Amino acid sequence: MAEPKKKKDLRSPNELKKIAQEEKKRAKLLRILGGIIALVAVVQYAQTISYGFVLDDYSAIIENTVTVNGIDAIPTIFKTSYRFGYPIQGDELYRPLTKSMFAILWQLAPNNPLPGHLLNIFLYALTGFLLFITFSKWLKNSYVPFVASVLFVVHPIHTDVVPNIKSMDEIMSFLFFILSLNWLHHYLQTNNAKWMLFSALGYFAALLSKESAITFLAVYPLVIYFFSERSIARSFSSSAFMLAPAVIFLLIRYSVVGETGPPSMADNALLATKDVLVQKSSAIYILGLYLLKLFYPHPLTFDYSYNQIPLVNATDWKFLLSLAAYVAIFIYAVMKWKSKDLVAFGIFFFLITISISSNVIMIIGTHMAERLLYTPSFGFCFAVAAAADKFLQPKQFTATELPRYFSERRILMAAVAVIVVVFTLVTFNQNPVWRSNISLYKSGVERSPNSHRTHYYYGLSLVKPEYYSTLPEGEQKQIINRGLSELRKAVEIYPDYADAYLHMGNYYSAVKQNDSAVYFYREAIRVTPYLATAHNNLGTVYFDLQRWDSAIAEFTKAIRLDPNYQNAYRNLGSAYGTIGQFNQAIPYFQKAVQLAPSDAEACYFLGITYRSAGDEQNAQIYLNKAAALDPKFRK
Repeated sequence: MAEPKKKKDLRSPNELKKIAQEEKKRAKLLRILGGIIALVAVVQYAQTISYGFVLDDYSAIIENTVTVNGIDAIPTIFKTSYRFGYPIQGDELYRPLTKSMFAILWQLAPNNPLPGHLLNIFLYALTGFLLFITFSKWLKNSYVPFVASVLFVVHPIHTDVVPNIKSMDEIMSFLFFILSLNWLHHYLQTNNAKWMLFSALGYFAALLSKESAITFLAVYPLVIYFFSERSIARSFSSSAFMLAPAVIFLLIRYSVVGETGPPSMADNALLATKDVLVQKSSAIYILGLYLLKLFYPHPLTFDYSYNQIPLVNATDWKFLLSLAAYVAIFIYAVMKWKSKDLVAFGIFFFLITISISSNVIMIIGTHMAERLLYTPSFGFCFAVAAAADKFLQPKQFTATELPRYFSERRILMAAVAVIVVVFTLVTFNQNPVWRSNISLYKSGVERSPNSHRTHYYYGLSLVKPEYYSTLPEGEQKQIINRGLSELRKAVEIYPDYADAYLHMGNYYSAVKQNDSAVYFYREAIRVTPYLATAHNNLGTVYFDLQRWDSAIAEFTKAIRLDPNYQNAYRNLGSAYGTIGQFNQAIPYFQKAVQLAPSDAEACYFLGITYRSAGDEQNAQIYLNKAAALDPKFRK
């Protein structure tokens, strides 16, 4: 709904011309200031351009059989869950826009992390620019948007997002929200339905990038209320159209993902207890840790899995202190609601956007992660900026030139400069841990020594042949032993951690110590019977031992547990083909090719199986396809 029409302007043409010139100069100044913020953002992460793929990049990108099909995969991406194409159970995520971006990047530069890092930095810088420009529209002539945007782009907490290509989901979701907020401002000023449509589409894109954007539904009326003359009722009615993209997204997501169960304790340590009071007390304690990280971002680590953060009960001082802090800021925000205090806005923005990932409302896929502070941190930065402006006697800026803009608030700008320098140094120091999996996981073990997952990841990376085979022969055994020791440490912390058993089995399978491999695969299956990968890999050991019936049984179980497990179909086809049952092998190879059309080896196996079955016509089709995909299959 547009603002009421203003009365006729009685100012003279010369006065109006002068005002227009001043507005033009001011707009130019804002663009320059936004450019400075974007440049500062680029400086923070320019060193990450040469970094590789790490962590979840594997499940979302390079080991995802859907993503690596490039732009051809986009229709499938919109019809499947986020990690579809990677052997994982219980994937409740739906982020098709982000995954489509990964597919496009793969199409442009297969197996090359450079475009992903460049795009992350560009989108991050663009976010900083648009944050300032957008909030300067909503909050005219205030220094708060500039200070808040600068603090946001230099905050070291974002080292858990920008250097990690997979975390483009966080960046894209927030960026599309800011664009949507910008277009919402245009709509409210002009009452032009075009801007309402753009704003709704921007929000829909934010939702398709990451589901947590659902919290923005409450932020839209918050922004309108605090930065306009509208009442809270009119603020809600002015943004009610945002319900449409939210409902459409939820319906699409439900049709794709359906009902999902709770996460495992390996992902969310709060599930280590069934006591709901302990769960919620611990969740509120973790919220306190989030606040602490925002004020004092050290040490920083990519993982806080079980048992890095011990659970607390309702009488623990850590819980009580955290609860007191949140009650205090909430009371302040409520008391300042009617006066539309800017600090209160920052507090409400923070509380709303962190709500869904807090585990207080619902249990999510992790109990704590620094990346989850990406969007909420802007509320924190805004509140700090508003508090500083308030303390130093707020005044609207009148400058239309850069030097005067900074000189009008020397003390405020000097304080910001000090924070920028300190935070930049912290960021520069933290960025290099994201250079590779080895550097990342080593830092995780050092900074989260009680996390089962940091030991698991570090051990897994050390026992991979692609790593230890690059080392001098004399060091390889030492590195392998260290890796196995780290994996054992993981199950020592969390005895039912199937993935650690699985990868110990993978190592022993790779070095042909089959008895040990069988033992660890069976241990993985014992603690997690539905782990399709463990059944598939156990089947490969039985295949090597020529225990065909056992191999076929395990491959079949893997497929039953994960009907889209491409490698299991390929292995089952190989097992039947090896014992001469070609007609039974063909359907499984066909399914493998269907699930991964670019898998040259699956095409080749299907071709030679057709030939063995006497079908030379189909044999040539798939042998030619294999040759086109991979030169090693050419005659």
